This record gives sequence, C-alpha cells and structure tokens, in this order.
Amino acid sequence: MTRHRILLISLLACFALSTAEAGGPVYSRFGIGDLYYFAGSRSYGMGGAGVGLFGDGFINRINPAGLAAISRTRFSGTFEYSNYRSTDPKGTAPYARGDFGGLAVAIPVARDYGVVIVGELTPYSMVNYAMQRDDKQFGIASYQEYYGSGGISRFDFGSSVSLSNHLHFGIKLDYLAGTVTQTTKITFTDNSYSNNELTYSDYYSGAMFTIGATWTGVGDILNSSALSPLSLGFVIETPTSLDLRREHLTTTAKVVDTTLTEYGTADVPLFIAAGASYRVSERVLFAADAAVQSWSSAKILGSHPPELRNSARISAGVEIQPSKDASTYLQHMVYRAGFYYNSSYIQATTDPATSPYQAINGTFLTLGLGLPIGPDAHLNLGFQYGTNGTTQNALQKDTIFRLTASISGSELWFFRPQED
Repeated sequence: MTRHRILLISLLACFALSTAEAGGPVYSRFGIGDLYYFAGSRSYGMGGAGVGLFGDGFINRINPAGLAAISRTRFSGTFEYSNYRSTDPKGTAPYARGDFGGLAVAIPVARDYGVVIVGELTPYSMVNYAMQRDDKQFGIASYQEYYGSGGISRFDFGSSVSLSNHLHFGIKLDYLAGTVTQTTKITFTDNSYSNNELTYSDYYSGAMFTIGATWTGVGDILNSSALSPLSLGFVIETPTSLDLRREHLTTTAKVVDTTLTEYGTADVPLFIAAGASYRVSERVLFAADAAVQSWSSAKILGSHPPELRNSARISAGVEIQPSKDASTYLQHMVYRAGFYYNSSYIQATTDPATSPYQAINGTFLTLGLGLPIGPDAHLNLGFQYGTNGTTQNALQKDTIFRLTASISGSELWFFRPQED
C-alpha cells in the first residue's frame, strides 16, 4: 500500500469521534456548530424562557412581537464565560472560554402603535474544540490532533407593531454569515513518512426571517379575570439554505496546496417556538417555552450528515421583582431561577460500523440577578449549570458552568414634549 493511500485513510479517520485529552465542546465539530440560544439577559436566568414575555424595560431577543411594549430607547450588551469539564473513558480535562454574547438596540418610533425598530448582533453558532489521540494505522504509529474554531453570526433588523391592545406582531430580517475552520494534524513517529495537516474552511452566508406574535387578551376572550395576567407568544424562523464555500488545504513539510474547493449550500430548517408567561402577583412572574427544529432531513453540500437529527427544547422559570415600597438595595434587586432541557440536533458515535448513534442531550439549572445601577439601568447576571452529552459508547460528557453579564439601559429619544 502506498504512502499516499496510507495518508488518505489516516486523514479520513479524523472524522471518527475521539475525545482523548479533549478540550471544549467537541460536539461543535458537527453540523454548523454548537447552536447559540439567547432569548435575552432577562430570560437567561429563567431557563431561557422568553417567547411569551411581554412588557417594558427589556429587549425580547427571541420574539420581536415582545418589543411592542418598549417606551424608551433601550441598549443591551452581553458577555458570556463558559467553564467545561469534559469526561470520557480515558479521563477528564478542563476547558474555559469567554465569548461576546450579543448587542441589541431597540428604538420606539410610534409608541401609541407599538412600533419599535430593533438592530441586533448575536452569535448563531460557535465551533471551538481541540482533541488529541495516539493512533496506529497499518502498523504505523502517529499522533493526531483535531481542532476547530469560528462560527456563524446573525445580524438582525426588524420592527414590531400593535394590531390591537392585546395582539402584537413583529418581524426581523436575519442575515447569517461566518467562517468555520477545522484542522487535522498527523505526526508520524516513523521519519520515513511526512507529517501532514489537512484544513478545511467553510464560508457561510444567507438570510432568513423571524416572525413573532404575542397575545395578551386571553382573559378578555374567556371573560376570566384569573387569566388576564396570561400572555401567549409564538415564533417561527423561516427555513433557508445558506451559501457554502468549502476550501480544503493540505500542508506537508514540502508543500502547501489548496486541493479542492466545493460550492453548495447548508440547510437551516424551520424553527418553531411557543411560550407563555403568567404574572401571579405584582412581584412574581412565571414563564415557559417549548421549541422544535427539524434537522433530520437537512443537507450540507448536497448530503444529509448522519450526525444530524430533530431537536427540541423545553424551558421554564420564575422571576421575583422588587416591591413598590422597596427601601434597601437588596429589595430593589430582581431574582430569577429556572431550568431547561435541550435535545440537541446532534447524535454521535465513535464508530458507525460498531456503535449506535447516541443522542446528545443537556439538562441545566439556571439562576439570575438583576442589579440596579441607575434610574433605568441594570447589570443582569445569569448562571447556568448542567451536563451535556454522555459517556456511553466511549463518548464525551461535558459538565458546564456558564456566567453571563449584561448591561441594560435606556434613553429617552424622539419624545415630543407637551406644549403649554
């Protein structure tokens, strides 16, 4: 067997999942990366529930209809810190990273009609992993490294409008763009073989729409005062096919060569979410969401990756707000708690020929604090702790702690003072 064929088989082996000495969310190597779900800094501590939230004082990042209640120009910026402890049958490895979590500006332009325009910049997917293993192909020992980075960002621009006192509508144009780079590096212990590095870079771009609605009139329709505090929300993100250009780069000791450039598309399927919020009292509010996305038939460069499956997410949380007669700083703070279960769009196996695909699911508990730092400004802290993945069939299980810090504030723009 020629050295060229040995090299080719070794490079192809990089796509089998190996987690020895892993760092980072290894499952982000599949599909278009680890999908980022962010409904807003307020929702983060409530398990991410936000589809049914409606009110002034925050930017609803998942349901554009929720913007209709905003009365002042609002700003929000978020930073997220993640700490991983990744475990597989060979041991445990720590990993930490910090990421930009998003920026949003919402400007009311016709308060009486709920017309609010919004601009947002948010991660859509992220890839960041590193793995190493010792391997032996055809009696030739080698040391293999796999690492990836990058992701897709989304740039949103949209608006809300109130069709009635209880029915609100919103729409956003979402432009997706980004680059993901994944590399396999093979170092042979036998000096008669050349060390090699294979890198492929994916360049994504495309657009979709987010359409949302919020209804706060359940109590009036059913003539029930007990249901008056109930708000219902619904969101869809339209399916799209992102333009995809994939460049393959092979590096050896003697040459660097772009061996292949592929052109095609990457499907992003329809996303549907529904949610509700209920204000139990002046201070206590509950919220819950459910979301699904049908990845089981999605194609990337013309074929369906076997690692993709349908995804689902369930989240719920509670928020305790300050009382009107609060006198101390602690009494002015907002307290939040929740949980979510994420059945991700990824299933994985170490060897498709011998091991079944395992669903990669995660369960998390969340907490949040809203710290007042001005007349209408808050520092929102969010905490999430849970696990993702499994160690069955030699896969990887991640224990994850996340912390977000978000600054939210407002200014009074486009306000026409009353004349005497």
